[in-house]
Amino acid sequence: MKTGIKVSVFIFLTTVCGIYSQLSCTYYDKQYYGYACNLTITNPTGLNNFKRISGRHLSGKTNNDVKYITSNSASFTTIVPSFICKTFKNLTSIELRSMGIQHVDENAFKDCHELQALDLYNNKISRIDEKAFENNQGLATLYLYQNQLSELPENVFLNQQNLITLWLDNNYFTSFPKKEFAPLKSLNNLDLRGNRIRNITDDSFENLKSIKYLYLQSTQIEELPKNVFRHLKSLSTLSLSYNKLKVIHSLGFLPNLTEIELSDNQLQAVDEKLIDNTGVNRFSFGGNLCANFVITDNSASRALLRSGLQNCFNKYNQEFAYETTTPDTTTESPSNSGCNSTNLNKRICKLEDDNDGFNSKLEDLQSQIQYLISTTEDLEADVENLTEQNQELAEEIDKIIGEKQDLEEKFSAAIEELRDQVEELFSFISSRGDI
Repeated sequence: MKTGIKVSVFIFLTTVCGIYSQLSCTYYDKQYYGYACNLTITNPTGLNNFKRISGRHLSGKTNNDVKYITSNSASFTTIVPSFICKTFKNLTSIELRSMGIQHVDENAFKDCHELQALDLYNNKISRIDEKAFENNQGLATLYLYQNQLSELPENVFLNQQNLITLWLDNNYFTSFPKKEFAPLKSLNNLDLRGNRIRNITDDSFENLKSIKYLYLQSTQIEELPKNVFRHLKSLSTLSLSYNKLKVIHSLGFLPNLTEIELSDNQLQAVDEKLIDNTGVNRFSFGGNLCANFVITDNSASRALLRSGLQNCFNKYNQEFAYETTTPDTTTESPSNSGCNSTNLNKRICKLEDDNDGFNSKLEDLQSQIQYLISTTEDLEADVENLTEQNQELAEEIDKIIGEKQDLEEKFSAAIEELRDQVEELFSFISSRGDI
């Protein structure tokens, strides 16, 4: 009887008090990834004092061979046990999905120096320590989507200059993390859809010049500043669907932008430069007020887009392109009259309109010049790299030629020595009278 009570107490303690916490691996070879561990984490109280990961390796394999971790669906933990990276120091990819993780501390991935891809999808992460990724300089892909993040530490990505893909969609961000994104010089794919970012500022994207794919749909954005994406010369896909936009100004001179999604906003007016300053051929504009159409097969010609958006262009020109002065009815003085009064005021208004048009064209020209300068700098950098490579190649060729000459000299010397030995042999044989 007493024994049964002891067993019951032990089970209670191990279950409720978290004594029964464990890490275990089922090892296997995963195609394209290499040797892998399907990890089960049983850690309901968030302990971080593990000493062992159970499981039997495949023949000839050790902890050092493990490159990839996948998560077992039965796992549960509130933290990422640091013992995982302490055990598998050569990991290149970690997938810890749907585990209930709430916090990523600075030790979680500290020992994973080779890490290239990290997937923490569909957890409950609300806090990430500033040094959480400090030792993961090679990280190229980071999935943090469908969590509970509302902010990031300012220097959390300080060492992520090689990060290419960052998915933060379906979190709780209310502002664009400009400072936090500043170190991400190689970022190519940014997904922020499903957050609560109402406002985008003029300088939000000035540090993200490598972006090619930008997803901002369903973020409750109400307004975009003119030319807000002007820094993103590599941008090819832009999604702004399911927001609260009423007007689209020029986005900037973006010759590589081929796909734009603007469906299901409240758009009433569109600047013609949206078409003129981009290379768009896939265009989604369904469910708006001034137009409603979608072209998804790369056939969106300039003529077709202009025809579909003409009503939007007209309303934009009426509201923004021509500012008119309301006549002052309190006096008949020509100097206080509106544009529709005297010929003089009409000319003045026309000059003002012409000046506005000139300024707008000047801004576009400056943007194009900046793009050409940026392209020229990139070409110069490519030429410099090619020159360095040519010099290295020339040095390598010279080295090979030198080695070839040495070999030829050694070969000639060996032949000469062999010839002398043959002659000596013949002389020896002749002296014996055998031939």
